[in-house]
Amino acid sequence: MLLFGRATSTTVQGSGFESSQVQLNIVTGIYGSGDAMPQILVHDRHGNISWSWNATMGMALVPPKLRECIQDGPNATEAKFVGTRDGTGDENAIVAIIGRAAIVVGYHGEFDRRVLFAVCLSGLLANAHTVEMLPDELMAVATSGQTSNDGIYIYVWGDGVASDPRLIQTLPGVRAIHGMVWDRESQKLWAAGTTDAADGSGGIAYSVVQGYAYNYESRPASFSVSDTFKVAESRQLNEEWEGPASKWWDGAHDLVPVPNERVLLMPTDVDIYALHLDSGSFTHGEQVVRQYLQGFRPLGERTGYDGQDLPRSDIKSTREGLGTFGRI
Repeated sequence: MLLFGRATSTTVQGSGFESSQVQLNIVTGIYGSGDAMPQILVHDRHGNISWSWNATMGMALVPPKLRECIQDGPNATEAKFVGTRDGTGDENAIVAIIGRAAIVVGYHGEFDRRVLFAVCLSGLLANAHTVEMLPDELMAVATSGQTSNDGIYIYVWGDGVASDPRLIQTLPGVRAIHGMVWDRESQKLWAAGTTDAADGSGGIAYSVVQGYAYNYESRPASFSVSDTFKVAESRQLNEEWEGPASKWWDGAHDLVPVPNERVLLMPTDVDIYALHLDSGSFTHGEQVVRQYLQGFRPLGERTGYDGQDLPRSDIKSTREGLGTFGRI
């Protein structure tokens, strides 16, 4: 449920962190239903569609194994604009999770609607929720599981649609990752998840944003942990869920850059936080709503099983302009 009424996967703002130019194009992943394949749509804020792709398109060069993964299931879990090889900073590709695969699809130009890269999502990656494009034709795919082996997988997407995509690094440790953002200014990948198993099968779990610095001089290129920002509070979801599900811990559901500021928004199951990167501090609750979500309002009433008012609960995604965040 998108509590504040934002029903799209991602919106992108004009190029450059300092930019205040609003980009009207919105990219949205549409889940498949029945015989309908999952889709990616580009539209304006009024819903007028200017571009579309579905899981039958652009497959001529895709090996059968990868094609099967892309077309297996209804998932359209994430979709993001990215700038790629032409060096202009313009969005000329979309990175997404479709079916059982993480993919890169050409957007306009020579490679329009063509699948440029795909990796099947299996094992720990089977329930991946988020992907992010990185410099030097790399791509991060994060797991959403509960073990100490869960984390981030770094692939070389620039190899194209190879049957066995090249994995160059794994970054284990953060559990239940639901959002990632590349930060061009600091040359870091930020990931939002939990410190322990979110499903209650481990110890106390806190929402956390972890930074990974890009070591571009190493060969092959690599990432290393540079920052860990953990929220001070932890809570289980017994006001939201009954039975076994009530043991789940409040966890991150997205990571959203604020244009023109060094701030990342992090919605969780029951609240929304703002991480101020310059100080490493969090604000949350109504303070964040007043500062960053003016004009949005809750849809209906959100009340827990214990009668507690939960007006900011279950924001699964929100999206601001990217600036230098999300730009490679």
